[in-house]
Amino acid sequence: MERWQECLAGPQVETAVCEASLRRFLAQHVDRVEPEEDRSSGGPDFRCAVGSRHFYVECTCLTIAAVTRATKLSHHPEPNKFSSYGTLTSLIHGECQGKAPQASLRKDAPCLLAVGTLHRSASQACFDRPECEKVLTSQPMMTGEIDHETGGPAGPVRDETDLMHSAFYRLGADSSQAVDPTRRSVSGLLLCPFGIRTVEVRGVLHSDSVRPFDRMLLPNIQFCRLKDGYQGGKIGVEWT
Repeated sequence: MERWQECLAGPQVETAVCEASLRRFLAQHVDRVEPEEDRSSGGPDFRCAVGSRHFYVECTCLTIAAVTRATKLSHHPEPNKFSSYGTLTSLIHGECQGKAPQASLRKDAPCLLAVGTLHRSASQACFDRPECEKVLTSQPMMTGEIDHETGGPAGPVRDETDLMHSAFYRLGADSSQAVDPTRRSVSGLLLCPFGIRTVEVRGVLHSDSVRPFDRMLLPNIQFCRLKDGYQGGKIGVEWT
């Protein structure tokens, strides 16, 4: 509570508002939410109990300024104006990298990383199901062979990914496995668009976490994960 009050009174006010919004959200979906972080040793922000089981949640905030730079979206939605915009995948990837050591400090239960923002336009545009899937797969690319004589395609066009900004996976380091898991201390993500009034949080599961999260602990939240077969390079996403 003391650290939260310091954030609220200082330059990290967005972080404090995101944490308060997350706690209110969690309280609607679990039996108990308790502060967990130890200022001396670190650790996740919250301990959530569902019956006799529990899990942890660490909160991180994508600031309005950082989201504006990444997406090129104005914080305040502009009526009757449409333009292309970027995704949040690289920012979320960076938060997973930075928070993975903190998630590893509690070894008795899974730890979710909640990524929130107060950016209004991004909360509307960057948290739907296709955008959540990119958090797992990174930005897909269309690839194919070129006929050098005609300059046209030689065969079908394919959707592929280099997993560069995937939260939990990367291309395999050798030929034994096409995809390697990373940041295994993080059991999954909660993607939280706190910049809009009606918040629909979606989740992303890490199928290779050292402490897998049972998505039935949050049965009212949609979670996506990679389909079986990704280890061999066949990457697809499914929702549960």
